[in-house]
Amino acid sequence: MLLSLVAYWCMGLTIGYLLGFNFGFGGAGLWIGQSVGFGLGALFFTWRFHFLMRDQSSQPEIR
Repeated sequence: MLLSLVAYWCMGLTIGYLLGFNFGFGGAGLWIGQSVGFGLGALFFTWRFHFLMRDQSSQPEIR
């Protein structure tokens, strides 16, 4: 949940706002910001998945 908040709201919305309103891209800047947020979310969740799988594979198997 925290990764989603950072990726979509903190990064994506901020970049979209800056591109859309400050740099004059308009609606396209908002869409670019949203796309950047989704891309960052994908990177964050992929990193988390690999991190959790690495920790799980290092534990001994219990039978």
